[in-house]
Order: sequence, then C-alpha cells, then structure tokens
Amino acid sequence: MKKILAAALVLAMTLFLFACDKSSETTATARELLAQDPAGQVSLYGLNMSWRSSESAELVWGAKSARFDWTVYYGPELMLRDFDGDGRDELAVTFTAGTGSGIHYGDLYILDADSLHARRFEPEDIQAQFEEAITFWLVEDGIAVTDGVTTVTGELWADPQYGGYDTIYFTELRRFRFDGEGIHLEVSAWFPGGGVTCEASARVNYSGGEFTLTDITLHGLAE
Repeated sequence: MKKILAAALVLAMTLFLFACDKSSETTATARELLAQDPAGQVSLYGLNMSWRSSESAELVWGAKSARFDWTVYYGPELMLRDFDGDGRDELAVTFTAGTGSGIHYGDLYILDADSLHARRFEPEDIQAQFEEAITFWLVEDGIAVTDGVTTVTGELWADPQYGGYDTIYFTELRRFRFDGEGIHLEVSAWFPGGGVTCEASARVNYSGGEFTLTDITLHGLAE
C-alpha cells in the first residue's frame, strides 16, 4: 500500500511540475500584436503585456524575427522606406517608451533588413543637435530663444535652485511622427524644475548608420 501511495505521489508531483513548466512556457511566449506596416510585411508584438506596456518586444519581418528589450507603452508605428539611399528598404520603428510626471518620450530605431540590427536615435545625440541649432539668452523678466530665423520670448518659469539657466533640455518631452515625407521629431524644450519653454520640430535623416536633424524650427512658446 505504501508503495502504491508513493508511486501516486511521484506521479502527482510529475504532473504538477509539467503543468508549471507549460504554464511558464505559455507566459514567456504570450504576445500581443501592437503594430503592422500597411503592406503587412512587418509585425511588432508586445511580450508579457502588463496593463498598457510590454516587458519586451518581438519583431517579425517576413521569415525573420528578433526580440528586443523594448518597453512599449503605446503608439507604436512602423515605416518601410529606403532612408539611406542604398536601394533597399530599412524599417523605422517608433513608440512611447517612457511616461510619467514631466516625462513623455518616444524612441526611434532603424533596422537593417538582413541582420535586424536596431540602431537607436540616442537622446544624447538629439540634445546635442538641438543645442547646436538653438540658442537662448535671458531678457528682462523672461527668456529669448532662437533657431536663427524665428525668435520667441516669454516668461521664465525656472527657479535657479534647480540648476539655473545653463541648458534647455530637448529630450524629456519628445515624439517621433511618420508621414509621406519621412520622419519628424517634435519636442518641448524646458529648464530643470521650470516647465516647458517652447516647442520645436525637426526632420530626421538617416545615412551611414547615423541620425541627423535638419529643418530645426521653433513654433513659439507653449501655453
């Protein structure tokens, strides 16, 4: 009798462990379609979705697929286009990657068709290119900001205790947008602790594995 009970216990444990393994496997591979290009060639899936974001993502391009450590909140878009002029389409992927109090930023990646290697437009590069194109100075009771063509002035919201007025930040509030002309970047510029100062936009170009911004333009002070 004891042998029968022992055998039954072993069988029960084996079945339990098998069920746990299958459950883990199902959880690990659970995915939700987040975006697809208009032609249906490329699909982006969120893996292990929780509330409105994914723990990671899987991209399927024809017969190829790759997984990325991307936290996709919402708004993913895909665009196939020959961005670098080599005669072959690359894939542009954008999505909201971070959101919170005073922060809402999108990420942009360009992927090669052969390797599915993803190159990110790093925030440091975005900041540096805006800093090169846009200058600012203090005026009485406010600030003036210019892109070399348009100059806007307005109230200075920032408090010196948060770091003074050395830098305008262009990366905490950013959004990439796709249209028939390509990729556009929209940002809100702000001082630390002070709030939004002005809005700006730019065209995103990609060549030789590098991102560049052109047509950087101010759009006036935020209300």
